[in-house]
Amino acid sequence: WTDNTYYFNVIQTGYQLWTVPRTGKYMIDAYGAKGGNNTKSRGGGKGARMKGTFSLTKGDKYMILIGQMGGIPGGYYGGGGGGGGTFIVKGTDTMFSNISNVLIVAGGGGGSGAAPYGHSGGNALANPNNTSTIGGKQGGYNTGGGGSFDNDGGGWSRGRSFMRGGKGGASYQYGAKGIGGFGGGGGSRYHPGGGGGGYTGGTGIKNKTSIGGYGGGSRNNGTNQTNTAGYNNGQGKVIITFLG
Repeated sequence: WTDNTYYFNVIQTGYQLWTVPRTGKYMIDAYGAKGGNNTKSRGGGKGARMKGTFSLTKGDKYMILIGQMGGIPGGYYGGGGGGGGTFIVKGTDTMFSNISNVLIVAGGGGGSGAAPYGHSGGNALANPNNTSTIGGKQGGYNTGGGGSFDNDGGGWSRGRSFMRGGKGGASYQYGAKGIGGFGGGGGSRYHPGGGGGGYTGGTGIKNKTSIGGYGGGSRNNGTNQTNTAGYNNGQGKVIITFLG
């Protein structure tokens, strides 16, 4: 059925539309993407893993956005982009979504700070009862905050929300690398790392003494949950298993 567009199709760039093939219980295992490393190949925060069981009805449709890893900077003094969040949301149109449609969201990790400063990005949070959908604040040098479910991040390099297309933030540093990952990751403008995308967007700066971005927040509306912060060290993904 994966080759049948009635059950599995693309409705807009980066958004897959899945139609439930059978009524029953399903396990959904969602992974947010890792934040971008710096030029020394280290420091990007890891994405969250959120797993739960859901009772789904045949014929209902769900939008799936898979988070993309944050970009690596093009120069020694550039930070990494924030990782994108992974979203599974009921419906067929992002603009008409609301929080009651959300099944599960796994946040993306924050981007690493520039190589000379050695500050890692923050890991994504595994907060299943999260109620905040605020976008991440901008960091230093106007580095982008991560986009959330329904709010863009802050700053020139902000990540976009799930409802507004999920685009990762642009970059204006060292060859325009350090871009934010699809799924709301904030882009790195210069030294600081971008914030991760998620149900809540990560701020584009970790704290006053660090220039790595914060990871995004998560959400899980399922039962039999297993939720792990800072778990995924690669691209986002979703595994859906029919339980009967």
